[in-house]
Amino acid sequence: MAFRDREVVIDVTLKTYGYAGTTLPVVLKDSAAVLGSKTLDLQNDPEEATISFSFVPKAVGQNTFGFDSAAGG
Repeated sequence: MAFRDREVVIDVTLKTYGYAGTTLPVVLKDSAAVLGSKTLDLQNDPEEATISFSFVPKAVGQNTFGFDSAAGG
């Protein structure tokens, strides 16, 4: 649950396989709008990492968020 005009933090844990030694961009989206982006430096294979995104909701109502990366995830 979040409130309009108050910061929200979403923690995302990603498990990766086959990307050791690469930098993976991760994007938080609300429909087509990009809410934030981060890069994840991957050193091991497999690897599990947690990254945090923060944003301020401007509208009231239910939202569906998604994550995307250059790796097609």
